[in-house]
Amino acid sequence: MNELFNFATIDLTELNAQAELLRRFDTKYLVEVSKLPEMYGALPETTLVLRNRDVLSAPYTTTYYDTSELQTYYDHLKQRRKRFKIRTRFYSEPHDGYLEIKIKKPRGQTEKVRWHLDVPTIGETLSPLHYTLLNGALTSARYPALHGDYYNTVQTLFTRTTLFDPVSRERITVDTDFDVHSQIQQLRLGPHHAIVEIKSPTKVGRTHRIFTSLGIRPISLSKYCLAMTALRPDLGGTPWREALRIMGTTRP
Repeated sequence: MNELFNFATIDLTELNAQAELLRRFDTKYLVEVSKLPEMYGALPETTLVLRNRDVLSAPYTTTYYDTSELQTYYDHLKQRRKRFKIRTRFYSEPHDGYLEIKIKKPRGQTEKVRWHLDVPTIGETLSPLHYTLLNGALTSARYPALHGDYYNTVQTLFTRTTLFDPVSRERITVDTDFDVHSQIQQLRLGPHHAIVEIKSPTKVGRTHRIFTSLGIRPISLSKYCLAMTALRPDLGGTPWREALRIMGTTRP
């Protein structure tokens, strides 16, 4: 979008140095793509946009891992106090990716721990080393170790634009063209909506207040749970059905 060119740019190294935000508060929104220019126009002039490899928006491929009983999914559905998500995420190329675990912390914070991956295949099976790394992160967070095997459950693909407010130290991510894949299905979720997320060191910051002034309201949304509920309506997924209703689904 042309509005993005109104912002100065920041590279990934500098962005991570200023606000890697591996421990943060996450707030998600659904915004019509047609309203993104208004949203961008309301952000402070000091906002920066991430430029990586000379582009302002880049494709992301995320593979989520869960047990055969979908423990991770149901832990989120039941809002268990101790819950986490395991995923791999790749940026454009398989050699540019991470193994990640997102752990829910007290007082609503999310902690993300990640390790660089250099693998030939996106969505590969988790190795014994991966389990060792994941269990180390869980132990540090005072969580029990993983029990049983975790499998490639669903994959999401989207295009991400990242903005940064250097005053409030908030990241704003804008994800469009959101596709979900299982081994037997493929859906496009909300071709006319963006999933926008504020990643902030505080529960309510400057960007939250700007969104409120624009009438943009937060919504309960987990990309993993949203994808699973879309592909598997039999799972229930009541907390995410409102988001699915708004977004709609199509087959690419």
